[in-house]
Amino acid sequence: MRFLYLLLAVLILSCAPKEQTAQEKKKDTSDLKPYSEVYENGQTHIQGNLLDDKRHGLWASYYLNGVKWSEDEYYEGQRNGKTISYYPSGLFRYKGTYIDDEPAGNWIFYDEEGKIQKEEDFSKK
Repeated sequence: MRFLYLLLAVLILSCAPKEQTAQEKKKDTSDLKPYSEVYENGQTHIQGNLLDDKRHGLWASYYLNGVKWSEDEYYEGQRNGKTISYYPSGLFRYKGTYIDDEPAGNWIFYDEEGKIQKEEDFSKK
């Protein structure tokens, strides 16, 4: 009788859904769709990729003169990863990181001459 209970327990556990591994949780990026917007003069304004109609991967935006305005990393529509913003001159405005669309870690803010104005640590908040 004990054998039957043991066999039944093994069968139940083997049929239970297993947890997905990190590899299995990764989205299939073969479905990425390029996306871009342009200014009236034809210059790129925003470009990146969409996955399930959400921003995914590296996105960049540009000023009207073609100078890069910002770069942000997205995962399934949320900012996750580095973010960099630039002044129209091309110098850094700020550098930081997002986790689940929230500022995280150390951010550095610059003035228009490229000098560090302040640093803020968002990991303590």
